[in-house]
Amino acid sequence: MEFNFHALRMGFEHFDHTGVGVVSKMDFHNVMNEYDFKMTRHECNRLIERCSVTTSDGNVNYKEFLLKFMSRSERDLAHRVISDPCHKFNTRAFTPPGALSIQDVEAKLVEYFHKEFLQLLGSL
Repeated sequence: MEFNFHALRMGFEHFDHTGVGVVSKMDFHNVMNEYDFKMTRHECNRLIERCSVTTSDGNVNYKEFLLKFMSRSERDLAHRVISDPCHKFNTRAFTPPGALSIQDVEAKLVEYFHKEFLQLLGSL
């Protein structure tokens, strides 16, 4: 169930020349688009701010970002998205084409990381 997590992490690691888990906002945006989380730069910056993963020098801690969506603990983002009945994750029928909103990206990330788990849970 961690294949997608590792795949996206490897995409970020390609731009992490220091190996500390940090990339520029531009590289973060490019990786997200490459993995089909298409959004405008403005929406990407809003997502980064919403997830509180900006470092003191203005870069993005992608490892923290990934962990916030991979973990299903009550204090992480995946749990917040899944448990919010008004979030697009719970209300939309499909992912719209083109540039995505922050809620669409959050919903798509939760599906990307947890789809098999949620399907298993639903079948029980």
